[in-house]
Amino acid sequence: MWRKILYFPFTRLITGVIIILALTYGIQEGCRFLSKTLHIGLYYRFLIQHISMAVLVPLGYVLFYRWYEKRKITELTMQGFFRQMGAGLLTGFVFMSAVMACIALWGVYRVNDLHIGSYLLLAFAGTVSTGVIEEILLRGMVFRLVEEKLGTWLSLLISAFLFGFLHIWNDEATVMSSVAISLEAGVLLATAYIYTRNLWFPIFLHAAWNFTCGDIYGAPVSGYVPDQSLFMSEIGGPEWLTGGGFGPENAVQTVLLGLLSGALFMIFAYRKQQIIPLFRRSNT
Repeated sequence: MWRKILYFPFTRLITGVIIILALTYGIQEGCRFLSKTLHIGLYYRFLIQHISMAVLVPLGYVLFYRWYEKRKITELTMQGFFRQMGAGLLTGFVFMSAVMACIALWGVYRVNDLHIGSYLLLAFAGTVSTGVIEEILLRGMVFRLVEEKLGTWLSLLISAFLFGFLHIWNDEATVMSSVAISLEAGVLLATAYIYTRNLWFPIFLHAAWNFTCGDIYGAPVSGYVPDQSLFMSEIGGPEWLTGGGFGPENAVQTVLLGLLSGALFMIFAYRKQQIIPLFRRSNT
């Protein structure tokens, strides 16, 4: 009885979320203490913090679930890491560039200046650490463990809408922007994982998505407006095209491209027999 409760997917999910959030908090506090003790400036403090999170959070996930679930953690294997990283970065960059191209072709995106600086390194490290934490929590835990009991399709639906509505507290967020995030990023990132069964691909896709949108093109990212970007730009035009203050993630073309890309990943996953049937019985 106790063993069944201990290894029930929901128990493993809640325990894992607590561990990862505690580890994230510990890294933040450790870097804050280190910066005060060694008089490290904010730039290097946050750079160290982002790099530490990008390394230690996946390591914590691997060690915890290898011990808890008594299995090899194949979803974060280092075999093929650079291939998955490259594919994720390229996919995220191409996807968001296509979104921004729609805005530019409408004539409402204008570049005023080109700004290259060290902030790009910090911004990239930040998007990678964000991608690591969110993908491990939403795809590595929520999607994976819900899928064990409810199958791929229901898990995709649940994890996508949970991901979308976790953005409801962002600046400029609305119910519609949360639905948009669910349908595009929530679906795309989950299907990227379903297709590869590897978290590195959606992690770097997620990172490239945010970095390309905000730090390259200078557009708002889920309501956050970057102070600096490679292309210092102005965006106007109708909200259905630009996403308004929330950013291009709230735009029509982003939702359509996200759903189309997700459908393609699901077709590829189906051909690889990566789809788990509805309410499949697990061994736990």
